[in-house]
Amino acid sequence: MENQDNDFLEVRLDRTGIDQLKKLSVTTRWLFILGMLLTLLLFVRTVVHSPFMSAEEFSANLPLYLEAKLFNWYTALYCLFFAWQVWCYWQFARQANKGAALLDTAQFNHSFRALYRSSVLALVHLCLTIVMAVLEVLVAFHIAALARALHK
Repeated sequence: MENQDNDFLEVRLDRTGIDQLKKLSVTTRWLFILGMLLTLLLFVRTVVHSPFMSAEEFSANLPLYLEAKLFNWYTALYCLFFAWQVWCYWQFARQANKGAALLDTAQFNHSFRALYRSSVLALVHLCLTIVMAVLEVLVAFHIAALARALHK
């Protein structure tokens, strides 16, 4: 291939593409602000809820004990990964917009690194949420079985 030194793929942004990047930048700014608000609210809920979720109270009941023990850690990790994820996504939009505005190919291409990080964090966040959701489903089944046993 004689053109190996040339760019692999040449992308040109027209006015429509630049306008969409500007809209993406505004949207991701709001996503970041609302994501930080959600993180703060979840943190406050955990701090307020924490004294009432003593794992020792549930020591005889393994599913409830595990949920009580893991809830604060899960919430802390959830908040950390979510905040980091929306920050990376916001950085992608900012860098892509800046690269397009300055006609800076390197800056524009660098923005995809932030998009990749956001995607990886979304996967970690999703896996963490699935693990906790499975635990909560197990706890719900256990509570339902306890309730049925009490009504017999």
